Amino acid sequence: MRRIRKTTGVPVLKLPPDHLLDVLSALRDHEFDRDGFKDSVLAIFPDKDEKSVFRGMAIPSLRTLGLLIGFEQETHLSGDGALVAESGVANNFRMNEPMRQLLREIELERSLHGVWANDELTIEDIRGGYANIEGVEQGSNPKGDFLGRINRWLHYLEYFGILSRTGERLHRTVPTMTRFPNYTESEIKAFVKAFQSSCHHLLRGEVGEPVITIEDIRRQVAVQFWKDRHAIVLRRDFDRLLATCLESGILDAHLHRSMGADEGLFLFKGTSYQSVSIKET
Repeated sequence: MRRIRKTTGVPVLKLPPDHLLDVLSALRDHEFDRDGFKDSVLAIFPDKDEKSVFRGMAIPSLRTLGLLIGFEQETHLSGDGALVAESGVANNFRMNEPMRQLLREIELERSLHGVWANDELTIEDIRGGYANIEGVEQGSNPKGDFLGRINRWLHYLEYFGILSRTGERLHRTVPTMTRFPNYTESEIKAFVKAFQSSCHHLLRGEVGEPVITIEDIRRQVAVQFWKDRHAIVLRRDFDRLLATCLESGILDAHLHRSMGADEGLFLFKGTSYQSVSIKET
């Protein structure tokens, strides 16, 4: 039985951020090849065993960040994973814009942004704020690896330049997100164009109304926007833009529900969908 992942509070990220791009690149080189991916990860950490580094650190951390999707031989990059891998090749990864945006969205989604009432806090202030979010009583001994989780999460924020540290104080250098953005008319039009172009690319000349997995379109759109516009379209952006286009009738597409508990589903009006079809002529 697969473990239900924690989706609130401080995320569990045991993979050090300075090895994130190496592991992500290993997955990009070995998608749908679990053994090849495992061997590449073990080569990055030669003094670690499979259980601790591959199953206990690499896969769970990538999945928590939303960079990996699928299980066993179906393991591959998500749309966000493909975007971060693509944007991390040519530049200093510590300044990676999509990764910064992703971490800020995770903060907002998990209600961690509310800790930052001020731009500068002590580590103890932050720990106390996170403890309140997770319902840990003041003065009690937190269960499990709570303090370790906090330290590793703050290390990610610091590594990617969202925080800077002076002694026991942390300064916010990139502001928190307080809400997801609204989109301009030109952004919506650009998304529709990229969505349709991605569908045509993925269909490769098929006619009729073939079905395409939404996660495949997310990936194609994310990488295309980055290459063409140096613009960031993460999963949360994609889903909100797609919902806007469907509600307004700008996109003429049919959604198809999932037959099981799949990952990468698109939630629209309370129902989860796995794939979409558009008419091809």
